[in-house]
Amino acid sequence: MKKLIITLCCLGFLNAGIYTNIDTAFEKAEKNNKLLVLFAVTDTCRHCHTFLNNLKNTQTLDILGKEYEVAILEIKDNLELFANYFTLSVTPTTFVINPKRPDLFIPEIKGAVEPNKVLEYVDKVREVLNPK
Repeated sequence: MKKLIITLCCLGFLNAGIYTNIDTAFEKAEKNNKLLVLFAVTDTCRHCHTFLNNLKNTQTLDILGKEYEVAILEIKDNLELFANYFTLSVTPTTFVINPKRPDLFIPEIKGAVEPNKVLEYVDKVREVLNPK
């Protein structure tokens, strides 16, 4: 976890609205009535590093942070969480969680997709969960 936090800090990822603790992120999402976007990564995964850099360089994280709460979690430091609540087959994996209904299954995004695909997907999930 320490290596991931140092890497994220150096790359400028850890700003307001981006968390590395699931409890804090979930509480904020619940309090602010926002969806939680969770990125499951490992510090040894080159695809994860490229994916996170692409999210940062395209301002996708900033855009997400305005509308959603965002968490970047190191899998090995959250084994119990991922073993009990999520299915992981690849890294990185992007999850969207509704804090009002954490038991609601929302399909995840597997792999290092393009940043615009993350935005499109998360916005679509919000649209489906909150129809007008």
